[in-house]
Amino acid sequence: MDPIEKFLIKHRHNPRTYNVYRSALNTFFKRIGLGPEELLKLSEDEIEYIVNSFINEMLREKSMNYCLVCLTAINGFLEANKVKVKVKRKNLKNIPERPDYIPTKEEILYILTKTRNELRAIIALMAFSGMRPMDVISLKFANVAEEIEYNEETKMYRPKKVPLKITIRQNKTKQWYVTFLGPRGAEILCNYLTELSRKLGRPLKYTDKLFHWHRVDALDWHLSRVLRDNLKTSPLRRVRPYILRKYFRRAALKLGEDVAEFL
Repeated sequence: MDPIEKFLIKHRHNPRTYNVYRSALNTFFKRIGLGPEELLKLSEDEIEYIVNSFINEMLREKSMNYCLVCLTAINGFLEANKVKVKVKRKNLKNIPERPDYIPTKEEILYILTKTRNELRAIIALMAFSGMRPMDVISLKFANVAEEIEYNEETKMYRPKKVPLKITIRQNKTKQWYVTFLGPRGAEILCNYLTELSRKLGRPLKYTDKLFHWHRVDALDWHLSRVLRDNLKTSPLRRVRPYILRKYFRRAALKLGEDVAEFL
């Protein structure tokens, strides 16, 4: 397998990250005048010197954030190819160009009234349980099946109890974790599951995927548009899907640091 692809293959689920890292590595190899195979044949000391020289050169031309992305991609490439070199630069820090805008509870509720059922359920999962977009679109009925019940007469889903527990394996860490939805989020999710069941013409199966999205960058684009259209913020503030998780964390902090520390 191509040495670069050995590293990039684990990022195929996120096209944005995949393309950013590929671009960073292409720039790196073009600047140093070596191919991936040629670099891997060098000694560890030589590789470390080349990487540090490249980063120093980039710092004179590019932003600190760009250099940090390049270094992350290079270190990941080396690790994937079993090179025991990890260059650390304490002076490199990810500095946001603009601070994130964190919506109020009233703004979240307003946004929920302006979206269709599927997107409404996704927003509720992010804002009320803190889930990442890539984890949300990976959800299957099996992740929530034990917590809800199906009424044969009304053909509707409803939570067995609240808070509603969601068990899922994180795409980012590959670790299993549990999160919860309160009354409002559980109601929104069950309403969406009822709609999905009616579209399919049958009760949901454990293997059924809950959302039609396959690419997280496409979902991010739609969420960003909804948020920008419905939030009146200063241009100095950044609006992106991640602010929904920041809203969740701020709300969780009110429960105490012992709880929020793990969210």
